[in-house]
Amino acid sequence: MRETARGWNYADVWEFIAKAIPNSSAIIQNAQRISWRQFDENSSSLAALLEKNGIRPGDKVAQYLQNCPEYLQAVFACFKAGYCQSTRTTGMPKKRSSTSGTMLTHVQSSSKDIVPR
Repeated sequence: MRETARGWNYADVWEFIAKAIPNSSAIIQNAQRISWRQFDENSSSLAALLEKNGIRPGDKVAQYLQNCPEYLQAVFACFKAGYCQSTRTTGMPKKRSSTSGTMLTHVQSSSKDIVPR
C-alpha cells in the first residue's frame, strides 16, 4: 500500500480488484474490452515510463484526452506513481482546468490542435 494521508489511494483499490478478478473486463468501450490484468499492466508500464523520464511523486501531470480507455489507464498510472494528475477532457470548457506548474502534459494525438497554449 502507498503512503498517503489516509493510508490508501484508488490505485490500491484497482490493484486489489485486478488481483481478485484479473480476466474480468475492467473497461469496455464499444467492441474493445480491457481486462483488469491488462488495465493494471498497461498502467504500471506507463507509470514506469513517466518515472524513467524524470516525473517524480508529487509532480503534476496534466492529461488532455478524450474519454477513452487510455484516459483511465493514464489516471491509474498517476495514482500508482503518486503523481498529482490533472484531467482535462476534450469536452471540458477551457476555464475549468489549470495546468500551471505541470511537469508533463499527456495529449491525445487527435487533440493536439485544440490544446490551449
